Amino acid sequence: MSGRRARTDTTIADRRRQVAVLYARRKTEETIAVELNVAQSTVSRDIAALKQQWRKAAAEDIADVIAQELAELDASEANLAEFAEDAGATASTRIAAEVARLKVKDHRAKLLGMYAAQRLQVTGKEDGPISLTDYRSELAAALDKVIAARGDETAPDKGKPAGSGVAEG
Repeated sequence: MSGRRARTDTTIADRRRQVAVLYARRKTEETIAVELNVAQSTVSRDIAALKQQWRKAAAEDIADVIAQELAELDASEANLAEFAEDAGATASTRIAAEVARLKVKDHRAKLLGMYAAQRLQVTGKEDGPISLTDYRSELAAALDKVIAARGDETAPDKGKPAGSGVAEG
């Protein structure tokens, strides 16, 4: 690397450190540009580069934490497997170990994002759009659908359907 290129890289790195400090203090791009005597577009590029670095570092940190957690889960599962398969252990001990092992597997699946979120489409009466002129009864119907989708038959209010009373005015 040439001497001029090395100085330029050092200058950019120094400026970006200053931009990072000022940006963390909630200074605007324009204010940072004035304070550092550079163009606002330079500050904008610096902030974009910094955000990219920060996202990459955060992703690496998250990946490291997940990897460590997975290793701990593997060790726990291996220990529980020994208990579950130990012919000398009582039946209740082996069953408890197998139940705990299933919980470890469930935790691993959640950590890996294997449980997808469910999407629920909320519509008005007869699956039509929600009417703004009749919103109370539409809200009641929507609440009933949400609770039915969750598998609850009734709202916490002594057996009444969830929307009961909402449309009453």
